[in-house]
Amino acid sequence: MRKWFAPLVVFSVVSSWPAIADEPRREPKIGDLIHVEIIGDAARKYARVNGGSFDTKGVANPTFATTAFVRNIHGESNLYIEHQLETSNNEKRYLCTLSGTFSKECIHYEPVIGLTQPAVLSDTEARLPMTLGHNLRLRITDFSMFPQLKLQRWQMIEGAAD
Repeated sequence: MRKWFAPLVVFSVVSSWPAIADEPRREPKIGDLIHVEIIGDAARKYARVNGGSFDTKGVANPTFATTAFVRNIHGESNLYIEHQLETSNNEKRYLCTLSGTFSKECIHYEPVIGLTQPAVLSDTEARLPMTLGHNLRLRITDFSMFPQLKLQRWQMIEGAAD
């Protein structure tokens, strides 16, 4: 009977996953990190702006992952994010920026799951999963879906001190 206890507990936890994932989420705040996934044609455009390209024959659905920070919150429902990436091409330095405002509804919350640590771990006790927090994730497949999101490239020029 004891050897069936651990698999039964794991099964009950996995079957109740929606209850764990639907825990109340805190509101995003200034300084929060957002994982940004740029997919498909948007990834091709992002690569072009950065001076590179995805081989259209070799990659059917390219994906680029990066991070952005919440810089401001406008009203009750809009976030202003900012991402910067410095690149170099032919000995010239560039700064690529992705910034703009969009609705909080576009953010996906993914729970970060950890295991509880029993005081004394025995053969019959199993660790139970618990939600440690949430990752904030934004998926961009088409920049036209986010009209206020700007993707820009700036050439960086060395300045001489006077």
